[in-house]
Amino acid sequence: MKRAALALALLLAATTAAAQYDYRDAPLVPSAPAQPQTLADGLWMVSAPWCRPCQEAKQYLGGLPIQHLDFDRDRQTAIALGVRTIPVFLAIRSGQVVDRADGVTPTARLQQMLEATRPAAPPDRYNPPTEYQPAPSPAKP
Repeated sequence: MKRAALALALLLAATTAAAQYDYRDAPLVPSAPAQPQTLADGLWMVSAPWCRPCQEAKQYLGGLPIQHLDFDRDRQTAIALGVRTIPVFLAIRSGQVVDRADGVTPTARLQQMLEATRPAAPPDRYNPPTEYQPAPSPAKP
């Protein structure tokens, strides 16, 4: 008797959750490009319009410059990047993933990932350090 009540409660919960999303707008066959695209440098969020955690994560992103990749439309690209769950935040520099965070991620961590996407500053050839470093004296035998 308890099992039947539990099964009925689970079925009712699943039906209620499914009724909250309007599936009429969902594409029947995702239009994915034949080849994965190369993503520009920066912080990327892989998400989908039907993903509730993705929508919640978008609310607190604030002014962070995050680019979005739709998992349903660019599935080949997402798979090539190793995305298995969404939302996923990817830090990309020179076409390579340098950092990633799966799931809803704190803003401080996203800012840290954004810093990882910036290229390292080249050494300044025209203004070398002004500190004088004497050459080491030869060792006496």
